[in-house]
Amino acid sequence: MKKIHFDLKIEAKTLPENIRYFMKNFMFFVSGNFLGNNKSKAHNLENHIIDFEKKVKINNKTLIKVKFSKYDIHFVDFGINIGNEINGYRPCLIFKNNRFATGYDTFVIPFTSSIDEKKKQKKLYNFDLIIEPDDNNNLKKTSILKIQQMQTISKNRIGRKIGKLENKNSIYEKIDSKIKKLMNLQ
Repeated sequence: MKKIHFDLKIEAKTLPENIRYFMKNFMFFVSGNFLGNNKSKAHNLENHIIDFEKKVKINNKTLIKVKFSKYDIHFVDFGINIGNEINGYRPCLIFKNNRFATGYDTFVIPFTSSIDEKKKQKKLYNFDLIIEPDDNNNLKKTSILKIQQMQTISKNRIGRKIGKLENKNSIYEKIDSKIKKLMNLQ
């Protein structure tokens, strides 16, 4: 285990409100409340500190006006998350059109490319779809669209555009159908 030393000598009242909020959450994380209950994840403290710095930077920057449309594929920075939550910097399918969207968030569906090369497949769940790379989507390898991991994110997390998912083999309808099943609307 790496030894990590950091010295926080910041007076809370001198910080803007949003930074105080992050500091409070960060101090909770560092306290025994988190580390005591998550000993197996304590080795990740360095990554969480780095992620905390990223969150502060993302929160403080003005909204970047990234242009996107429904079914565009962009990189998204999810940071470090807990348990089976999707994390890292990864391709995502934009599922909410920016054209008429007001506000600072949007829906995305993340991709994973963690497919067992020996078996040439990964266990697919009911809400997964395999997407093959092509000239339109510009994915580097066969990927799984993780519909059950669909979530709302800040538009500040959206990075550069990779490509666009074309409606081959009625893929849009398949995505819509799986989302309806996931939400118990079908």
